[in-house]
Amino acid sequence: MAGSCREIVTLQLGHYSNFIGTHWWNIQDSSFAYNPNAVATNEINHDVLFREGCNPSGEVTYTPRLLLFDLKGSLNTLKQNGQLYDVPDAAEDLQWGSDVTMHKAETLPKNDYLQDLEKLDSYEVDERDEGGDKEDQVKEPSSNQPPMFGKRLHHLDDQVRVWSDFLRLHLHPKTVHVVQQYWHDSDSEIFDVHNLGESVVNDHHTHNEIEDRLHFFLEECDNLQGLHILCDPGNGFGGMAAKLAEELSDEFASKSIVVIPAHEPEYTKKPQSESAVSLVSNMLSYSSLLEHASAVIPLSVSPCLFTPSFSNPFPHLSPKFNLAYHSSAVLACAVESLSLPYRRLGPDSCLMPHLTEALTPAGRKLLNLQMALPFPGQPDVLFDETLSGLGDRLPWRSLTPYCHRNQEVDGGQSVVFQGVELHSGTQSCEKSLLEYLQKINSSPSAVTTLKKACNVTEPFPHFFNTEVSSKGLLSAVHRDSNTGVESVPLLTSLQSSSGVSAILDQMLQRTKKVELRKLHRCEKAGLDEDAFKECVVRLQSLHEEYSL
Repeated sequence: MAGSCREIVTLQLGHYSNFIGTHWWNIQDSSFAYNPNAVATNEINHDVLFREGCNPSGEVTYTPRLLLFDLKGSLNTLKQNGQLYDVPDAAEDLQWGSDVTMHKAETLPKNDYLQDLEKLDSYEVDERDEGGDKEDQVKEPSSNQPPMFGKRLHHLDDQVRVWSDFLRLHLHPKTVHVVQQYWHDSDSEIFDVHNLGESVVNDHHTHNEIEDRLHFFLEECDNLQGLHILCDPGNGFGGMAAKLAEELSDEFASKSIVVIPAHEPEYTKKPQSESAVSLVSNMLSYSSLLEHASAVIPLSVSPCLFTPSFSNPFPHLSPKFNLAYHSSAVLACAVESLSLPYRRLGPDSCLMPHLTEALTPAGRKLLNLQMALPFPGQPDVLFDETLSGLGDRLPWRSLTPYCHRNQEVDGGQSVVFQGVELHSGTQSCEKSLLEYLQKINSSPSAVTTLKKACNVTEPFPHFFNTEVSSKGLLSAVHRDSNTGVESVPLLTSLQSSSGVSAILDQMLQRTKKVELRKLHRCEKAGLDEDAFKECVVRLQSLHEEYSL
């Protein structure tokens, strides 16, 4: 377990990041199960991100090595301490110097999917009771599901309000930290300014609570290779992420910290003051994160920030990107894929620090991500023929704002392809990909290939067009609308490119119109003019590094 791998601890900060994280953990959970007398066929070392434990009843547990943060009222039916360990949700002491407003959170009944999950849990408990010793059980890809899951499709678009409404796996009692000072979707206690997050972390009681939870996961790691930080950068969670990244980089200077700022697409025009506060918070977050992280990978389904956008970059998807449930699913596939090089089993695996060092020459830590979802493979068409048919066109679309798929890659790229077993060819998929990449781009490329495609079983959204088969291939015979897509071949490219600096340029250009003295929310949160000017100077300096 822990001693046989290089562990990673993950932090998720913010409601949208928790949507992404929930899909991501669901994708991983769908690829393995405890199954007696099975032969392990995994390509992925799940122990990198998951931990084995034991609850008070003596049952073996397998949960993400995860600490997530959200606001009060954001959990809905999820118990803060989970269900695996039967730990009661104790009311945390609220030691906060400001005025406190009392709220009552509305808890809705569990949706059909969560109710079926409860039945699944009961089914698996019965199976384990009949299956013998837990030590003989092997984690392997799951194939059989209990009768109640059968062929039923759960349509959750109108049922998902928060991320826990589609969480399919159990969490450790130390995982969920609720920020007690603010309420989710509150009109009066808004967690919208970067500095509010810094104040939360600096609060003595809260800091001790966070440190206790975080070190629980960190100290049980024998060979920690690094940390993931998913965060919402345009509000208080960006401030929390920046503060924690600073502390972690000091404490674990030799470890890699990969930060993924996640930007939820905007579909309505915000009031000018609200948009300005978001811009300022984003700038403060990026300024600090780029200083303390090993790599920063901005992700969004939107091509731009701070303005409404309605584009869908994926030709074989019909998503409702106004739903966080949909847009976050796309980004979760990206996070799953980009992290595979340092999570895979076997001699071809690399370490997170090696990957980040290779992709951040001269300290240029800002990276961009491209993805083909799904990769446009077809039945009975060779993999190299599919690549050849693309010509100079690239199959992927950018998931980093202000970047485009044809931009020059001048600092290297890490390319990952999932779904080799679905594609035959005259040579290996890895060799075909390398030849293709060398033809269209002279930048050095590291290619990682996996046999299995990316799992997109429920509760992943049903937004694939009917030309996408249940196995993710493009077919002339359209899939029945009552049949879901189980997996899809996936191609991503994590790139070091000068073009990614456009996100900094956009922030700096928009800053010229910001009058901080008129942003009373920022002033009240403790941001002064001098600190903001220092932030602007740092971002200008970082932006200039991409022009050298």
